[in-house]
Amino acid sequence: MNGACESAELAALDILEDLGLQAAASQQRARVRANRQARSQFALSGVV
Repeated sequence: MNGACESAELAALDILEDLGLQAAASQQRARVRANRQARSQFALSGVV
């Protein structure tokens, strides 16, 4: 389900940019990127 949620977030970011809201899109892209990195680090840690 993570893939579907991430796809929806990316689509929403594209819509923000299409509406000319680049600052909001940039902030949200940074949040999405940070969340993705946190998930990667968690997966690499081997914590179950």
